[in-house]
Amino acid sequence: MRQIYASPKEMALRIRDEDGKPVTDASVHLLAFRLNSAGRHISIDEKPDARGELIARAPAFYGFDKLTIRGTEQSALPYYTLSTDNHGFINYASVRQDLDLTLPHILKPIPLRALDQGMLHRRFNHPNDKLPPALGLPDFAESVIGFDAANCQAVEPFGRGKTTDFYVVIRSVFRGYKDSLTEATARNRADRGIGPIEESKAIHGSWTHTLTFRFINPGDGIILSPQFWPYCRLQMPHQAPPEGYVSELSLSMEEDQVARQLDLKTCRRTWEHNGFFLRVRSQLDQDGRVISAHYAKIVSPHLTGMFKQVLRWSFFYNPTSNDRNLEYDFKRNLLWEANNPAGTPIPPLDHHHITIN
Repeated sequence: MRQIYASPKEMALRIRDEDGKPVTDASVHLLAFRLNSAGRHISIDEKPDARGELIARAPAFYGFDKLTIRGTEQSALPYYTLSTDNHGFINYASVRQDLDLTLPHILKPIPLRALDQGMLHRRFNHPNDKLPPALGLPDFAESVIGFDAANCQAVEPFGRGKTTDFYVVIRSVFRGYKDSLTEATARNRADRGIGPIEESKAIHGSWTHTLTFRFINPGDGIILSPQFWPYCRLQMPHQAPPEGYVSELSLSMEEDQVARQLDLKTCRRTWEHNGFFLRVRSQLDQDGRVISAHYAKIVSPHLTGMFKQVLRWSFFYNPTSNDRNLEYDFKRNLLWEANNPAGTPIPPLDHHHITIN
């Protein structure tokens, strides 16, 4: 391991815009930290060549820690900022990293209805719990949640939505433990009375989670975004596709207790690094063609909470019929404005902190 840290480091970047064209009018800023030397770092500033490529280098005993890419004043169109670090897609210890990155343009951000919401998936029963036991636990859990797209939230009892535009089904299946030590840790927690075995399995076990979307209105549907940029504020393409929507779609992922470095080539195996476009409230002509619809997007669905018992995502809805633009203006949340007095400052928004009173 010391030999790896003692080696010089290289990071090869290939930067493209959302259309796959080389980005040459951008500035690249890197920080490299010296191993076991708090506060000792060097800054590296580079520019991509005519092919949108560059190789940054750090000396021995240093590792890349943070990467930021911005457009320059000479950019014909402004870009969203790209940012990631060693908690994201940079490997501090890697001698050579090759990253293919997308730097999307800022085109036409518009006000949207937006909300970040959590929905309880699996509830764990305690000895004094007066509620009926959650079905299927400890080895299986399934929740069926109706979702109101216009209000960006689930219907009762999961939220305050009024009209069900689609259903989301969350299914979790226990696959066992990665080894005997992990199983012993889980059982010891339950034996000591810290919590029921359901919680222990949720914390220490390996699971397969499946997220299924089902639409009931003709013409409505969903499509998995072909692109996802987890290091950028605009994480999906600017517009919803005109066609390609299906009435049912499932996405599965495996959860275990093995720590892994995030990798841009494999990160989409997890729900969190995916997004979906939706077409809802469709109206059809006599030949079954969609003549009117509303478009929405789901960004970064993920299971959160100590026991991974809450499904959370960020939802964006365009209230203008037939407008497929879903590039969100973070200064204008129409759902916030509708639920708060005029002039109430909108709190700082990102994809994981969009709330209403």
